[in-house]
Amino acid sequence: MKQIFVVLFIVMIPMIGHTECISGNCQDGLGTFELPDGHKYEGAWQEGKPSGYGRAILPNGNKYIGEFFEGAWRGHGAEIYPDGRKYIGEFDGSKYNGEGTIVTPYGDTYTGQFTDGEPDGTGKMVFKEGGFFVGVFEKGKVGNQGTLFTPKGLVYVGSFREEAFDGMGTMTWPDGRTYSGQWVKGEMQGKGTMLWPDKRITTGSWQGGILEGIGCEFDPKGLESCGLFQKGKLVKAAK
Repeated sequence: MKQIFVVLFIVMIPMIGHTECISGNCQDGLGTFELPDGHKYEGAWQEGKPSGYGRAILPNGNKYIGEFFEGAWRGHGAEIYPDGRKYIGEFDGSKYNGEGTIVTPYGDTYTGQFTDGEPDGTGKMVFKEGGFFVGVFEKGKVGNQGTLFTPKGLVYVGSFREEAFDGMGTMTWPDGRTYSGQWVKGEMQGKGTMLWPDKRITTGSWQGGILEGIGCEFDPKGLESCGLFQKGKLVKAAK
């Protein structure tokens, strides 16, 4: 499975004080300050630091509107990037921390928990091309559990490792097939059971997505064929 989430690299520049107050009260009140590098803040001040509601423009073109506390972005706010990326949600320490939503430049949307600027915890990623993932995220990547719906109608529910199906999981195909069992690096690998559209049931040991080794197949009437399978075919029936 292709990587389904691009780690968001987020640079934050907190407002930690004032040196160029160009209007208002930049000590305790409402004021505006601006630096030669383009760093600008407009809003509330307490004891010489941005505290309360305000707006910041950073030298890299990012814009932040929201709550400040002692010069840092803390509380609820929104950040807009020049490339079209947008984040709305909770901040702490001038980073995304808590619940929030981010829209990437590619049109993908993530809604859920953040830690230190990265998706971390439970969340939902909706892809521009269709489909979505719901589950656990760890440091900006898909975590160990979740549900993936693809644009082609595939649905996978189960364990992930390094953003691939890995561990125990269930896959359902648009044609009606359903496999439940072990996965390794995105492939059916290990013990598992396949329910076919014609109501056949195949169970046993799988390798590379194919029944390989000892297994059994049950036809729609319940008749059993067990033995050695190779490339998905029974080659030697059990006595």
